Order: sequence, then structure tokens, then C-alpha cells
Amino acid sequence: MSTERVTIPDLPFSKPPQDLSRMHPSASLGVQYNPFDPNFLKNPHAFFDRARNEAPVCYNPVFNMWLVTGYEEVLKVCEDPVLFSSKNKVDPPNDVKPEVLEILANEGYSVVLQLFNSDPPEHDRISALVHQGFTAASLKASLPNIRTLANELVDIFVEDSHVELRAAYANPLPLSVILDYIGVPREDHNQIAIWDDWWARLFTSAYAIEEQMEAVHQVVAYQKYFEALIESRRTVPCDDLTSRLTLARVEGGEPLRNVEMIWQFMGLLAAGHATTTDAMTNLLLIVLGKSELWSQLRSHPDQILNFIEEGLRFVNPVLGLPRITTQPVELGGVTIPAGSQVLVSYCAANRDDLLTPDADRFNPSRAGVSRHLAFGKGIHYCVGARMSRNMMTVAIEVLLDRLPGLRFQQGYEPKHTIHPFLWGLSHLPVEWDVVR
Repeated sequence: MSTERVTIPDLPFSKPPQDLSRMHPSASLGVQYNPFDPNFLKNPHAFFDRARNEAPVCYNPVFNMWLVTGYEEVLKVCEDPVLFSSKNKVDPPNDVKPEVLEILANEGYSVVLQLFNSDPPEHDRISALVHQGFTAASLKASLPNIRTLANELVDIFVEDSHVELRAAYANPLPLSVILDYIGVPREDHNQIAIWDDWWARLFTSAYAIEEQMEAVHQVVAYQKYFEALIESRRTVPCDDLTSRLTLARVEGGEPLRNVEMIWQFMGLLAAGHATTTDAMTNLLLIVLGKSELWSQLRSHPDQILNFIEEGLRFVNPVLGLPRITTQPVELGGVTIPAGSQVLVSYCAANRDDLLTPDADRFNPSRAGVSRHLAFGKGIHYCVGARMSRNMMTVAIEVLLDRLPGLRFQQGYEPKHTIHPFLWGLSHLPVEWDVVR
């Protein structure tokens, strides 16, 4: 991809490239990173491979950030939360109207520290409390519910011989699994999905909506719903995440406040839902693209977890997540100024041969197949990693059982959703032979 072909998105948080020769030497490479360009999204690894080899830390002048693509460099960032801060990284974009932020503060709840946007020592307390909600016993107990949900979704379309699998299966399954785990009644799931979309649009792509006043009122309603759920569980605890978090305690520390749980639930759904959907469909794109791989899974279902782990590494849906440097720091042979945004690309680092040999090949039989960065590293390792693995495992098992002849619809050409941080398919049309 040449510099001339790069499409500069009309975003409030982007800056048009100026004379690249006057910037950091890596800017001519870094400028080619553009998750808003459909051509880039067809194969971002073409850029990542070049970046790792030429400049594992390079400057992107479009978004005024430093891209970290090398495995060793990504590890250094993840393992040093002091130099590379996660604090306040989900604050709204700068162009959110002041009156919108005022409504959020006065009628709802402004952003507070949670697991993924906090640093020690605040992170230590939050992490110790939140992890009490994700017990091994509760995650194991949720497996039958995941299987029931998966089968119920397949029941809807199994006799049709074709379906758009992302919309009908890969998207609604993790949504309902996560909400069930939180303790949201099934009849409220659709409303929660609508609210989740409103807050994601307001906080990650405010440039794209003109109805900010409507958006903020929707977000406030979303927060009030979770507040009512939390209060009900304080009165009558149940076997769900909300109840476990209301009861969670750490010695010498305050329990979670309502506002902390509200934002934790919003973040859990936004992050866990989309990433699991994308990870599942990205893997299916690989496996269904080669009929022998799907046949291998049908013959050896005991290999499903290995396929999932390799899929998480090979087609990781997380293009990158941001950090902020707290002081000047040398990384990958360059000096990054204090206060700079750093985008940590797990997606790129997972294809580094320093992580695993022959990393550019999909090989579920490779040694150490679970050794990847799909769920992050260090103190911000994904709290929902086990849940995500469980969802994908059951989802693939059910597809193998119910739709053994699954294949792409004729003429299918993959297209990807536009998102600042995620890499996933916009649709996955499939078909199969119905036996009557």
C-alpha cells in the first residue's frame, strides 16, 4: 500500500499528514496504518509484517500515535504499567459537546476507573474485587447454559439451508451469554444491546453521530438500569456476577461502588461481546476456507480448543489498544516523548517469529499453541478470557454437530467492519445440505 493511496478519515482525533520528511523517519511507514480503509482491512498483516521487520515502533502522523508491532516491544509495554499508562483511555472524544458531558455527570455517571483504564495502585483493588466475580466454579456452571443458547439459535435457521452466520449466531450468542452471567433477565437483552450500541458510538466514534443529546440520554438510561439491578442484588443476592461483585471484599480496601460496577458491566459487554464475535468469525473464515480443516475438526473434535487457540493467535481480532507514556521512553530503538499515545498491536505481535516459529502459517498442531497475546499480557490480561474460550468452544461444537456440511455461500467475498481497534468480518453467509 503506497502512501498516496491512504485514505485520511474525517475524524476529530486524527490529523492530516504534513511533510513526512519533517517528522520521525518512521512516519512514511507508520502513515500506512489506517483501520478506516477497507483496503487496509483486507490484509492488515501485510503492513504489520513490514512494520515488524523495518520499524517495530513507528510513528503514525494521521492519528498522532506510535504503533508497537514487535513481540518483544509489545511485551515491554504490557509489563510496565508505570511507563505505559492505561488510565483514562476510554474518556469521550474531544468533540463531545460540553452539555452532553454535563448531562452524563449530573443525571448519570461520568467515566470512572475500571480494570482496563486504571493503573496501580487503584487497579490492584479493582482487580482483586472484580476477579471474585469470575470464579472457576461459576464459569464451569455456565457451560450448559451456553450450549442451550447455541442450540436454540441454530434451531431458528437449521431447516433453511443457509444463513448469515454472524448476525444469526456469532453475534447474539456472546451477547446473551455475557448478559446471563451478569444477571440481566432474558427479556431485557435486546434493550441492553441497543443501549450498548449508543454508548459505544458516543464514546468511540462521536464524530459519526449528530444526535449526541439523544445518545447521552440513552447512556444515562443504560446506567440507571444497571444501578437498579445492582440495588436489587444487594437486597436479594442471586447466583450471578452482579451478586458476587456486591459481596466482593478485599482486606483494607473499599468494596466496589455502584458506579464502578456500572462501568465495569458496560465495559465487559462492549469488550467481551465484540471481540468474541470477531474471534469466532475470523476463525471460521480460516477453517471453512479450507474444507480439509473443517473435515479435520469433524473427525477430531478433541482438537477444537487447539484450533481456537491458533485462531486467536493467527487472526486475532484486536488490532491494538492504547497506552499513554508517562515520561520519555526508549522502545524499539526510538525515543517516544512523554504524553504520547502508543497503540499496542497484539494482532501484529502474534505473527512475530519470536513468539512462535513459522508464525505466518495457521497450524493448530504447533507446540505451545496457547502461547499468544490475544487476551493481552500483564496486569491487564483479559478477565473474561476463560469465558470467551468457553463460548467459542461450545459454539464450534454445536456447529459441527448440527451443521456438519457447513460451507461458504457461493461467491462470498469477505468484508470487514470499520472500527478503530478491532478487526472482524461484517458478514459470514454460509450454507449446508438439509437432510429431510
